[in-house]
Amino acid sequence: MAEINYDVKLLAIFAENKIGELSRVSGILASNQINIRWVTIASANGYGVVKLLVNRPDDAFNLLKQNGVPVTIIKVTAVEVEDRPGGLYAIAKCLAENKINVHNASGYVAKSRAILLIEVSDNESVRNCLTKNNFKVLNEQEALSV
Repeated sequence: MAEINYDVKLLAIFAENKIGELSRVSGILASNQINIRWVTIASANGYGVVKLLVNRPDDAFNLLKQNGVPVTIIKVTAVEVEDRPGGLYAIAKCLAENKINVHNASGYVAKSRAILLIEVSDNESVRNCLTKNNFKVLNEQEALSV
């Protein structure tokens, strides 16, 4: 039986904060039937980082590279969060108590399920910590199917 891979791949795109840049990137993906399931954009001083969760991350990465888009793949951990007050706190407390620093995180709610994408230095350690504390860690297919 094949081992399940719990690394969820995000695309991280470094881009100048200018009119049409998001249209160009999303157009490349749309024209190749790549579905964007989640997006976050952070910018400062005229530049930004666009992070995307897409249905075909390896294909998207290659297409963007071929079109001159500066892109990398970041492996993150996806965890289901109770969609209630204190849901995030429970996970943050668990990570803090286990001395795990969160570099970046963002979440989304779909179909009455809240999902948190966590960027850390060691995905395996965070997954072990969360699983040991009865949080549901999702693989890439589960994160995409929400």
